[in-house]
Amino acid sequence: MLDQLKPLQQIANRPIVAYFILALLQIKVVWRIWDYKDLATGDTSSYFLTAYSWYKYFVSDIVWSPLYTSFYGTFLNIFSDVYAATILHRLVIVFTATLLILAVLRRLLPPTIAWMIAAWWAILPINFDTLYEVHLFAIIPSLAACLLILSNSAPWARGGAIGIMVATTVLVRNELSLATVAIGCICIAWEVWQYRSDERKLPIRTYLLSYGLPILVLFASFCSSMPIQELSFQNYLLIQRQNIP
Repeated sequence: MLDQLKPLQQIANRPIVAYFILALLQIKVVWRIWDYKDLATGDTSSYFLTAYSWYKYFVSDIVWSPLYTSFYGTFLNIFSDVYAATILHRLVIVFTATLLILAVLRRLLPPTIAWMIAAWWAILPINFDTLYEVHLFAIIPSLAACLLILSNSAPWARGGAIGIMVATTVLVRNELSLATVAIGCICIAWEVWQYRSDERKLPIRTYLLSYGLPILVLFASFCSSMPIQELSFQNYLLIQRQNIP
């Protein structure tokens, strides 16, 4: 009996099939959320104000999760209806996080076990029905960093992952600074051990480029965006003053 099921298991373990079935499961779990889910108060309402500023004036607050509020505000360009934009941006976050969970788990565990754990993640209300979307959004870059490290053993993958974590700390949640420092220390310790134990040593410049280039690109992007944000903010204040009777 078990031997007869092996072909089905092999089909189910194929990446495209596993992701598709998991997506169908997530659709089943969140189906008709647009009929039953209410708009949340607290963080979501607060972040909506900044998201609306991004939609209306291309302004974001660098202190309060600018990457998330820009992402949220972009959906207001798709739907002028606030409820539709909020629900759609939640659904995109939920599906992206669920599929990334499976992608990371498939690189750590056998495919069947990885899918079962990802399915467990998909059906837990604390995940798809989290009170504030920004908290679930914050794990997406972290999962992407983990996936990058697990997908390639080259130094550039670890350097890129640290760059992603630094960007996440600055642009999404500063609480991730501890995780960023921890991953950075682990990666550097690994490089030192690898360099000492490997007979075919990579040039030092390879490590400098692998770790320094992502941080340099991030810093340059951040600095180049500041004048735009300052000008946009000044225009925003000017418009606000003009609207004051």
